[in-house]
Amino acid sequence: MQKKENTAFWKAWRRRFCSSKLKPASTINGSSGDENIPHEFTHYFKSIVTPVSANDDIKYKVIFNARINYHQEEFTPLVDINLMQDCVNDLKNNKATGFDGIGNEHIRHGGVHLLVHLCLLFNAIKGKN
Repeated sequence: MQKKENTAFWKAWRRRFCSSKLKPASTINGSSGDENIPHEFTHYFKSIVTPVSANDDIKYKVIFNARINYHQEEFTPLVDINLMQDCVNDLKNNKATGFDGIGNEHIRHGGVHLLVHLCLLFNAIKGKN
C-alpha cells in the first residue's frame, strides 16, 4: 500500500511541476554553449562554497566535544511511565506514518508494555551520551 501511495504522489507531482514545455536556458550570465554554461555553474558554486580543510575538522571536533561534555554535566531526569503516558496521550490521530509504517494510533493503543519498553529505550539512549 505504501508503494502505491508513493507512486500516486509522484504522478501528481510530475503533472503539477514537471512540464515538457520547459526548455533549458541557452545563455547564462552571457555565456552560451554546452561547454561554457557548466563553467558558469562551477564558477558560481565555487564562489559560495568553502571547502572544509583538515584543520576545520579538528576545530569542529573540539566544538562538538565541548558541547557533548556540557550536556553530560546537566542533570537529565529519567523518562518514567507517567511522562511517557502524557506524551503518548498528546499524539494526534489520523496523521501520516513515517517510513517505518508506525502510526500514532499504534503507539496510543500499544498498551502499558509498549510504554515500558519506550521508557527503557529513551533512558538507554540518554545514558549513551
